[in-house]
Amino acid sequence: MAVRHADAGGRRHRQGRGPGRAKGCAGSAPYDRVLATVGLREIPGAWIEQTRPGA
Repeated sequence: MAVRHADAGGRRHRQGRGPGRAKGCAGSAPYDRVLATVGLREIPGAWIEQTRPGA
C-alpha cells in the first residue's frame, strides 16, 4: 500500500531486502529520506552517504 501511495504522489521509491542491503543502492541516490522497518543497532554509513544533504 505504501508503494502505491508513493507512486500516486509522484515519489520514487526503492525497496531493499535481505543481507547486503547495508551498502544501500548508490545507483538511485540521492534519497530524500531513509525508512527502515527493522531493528538497527546503528544506521549503515552508506545509507547516510546516499541521503541528500539537508534531508
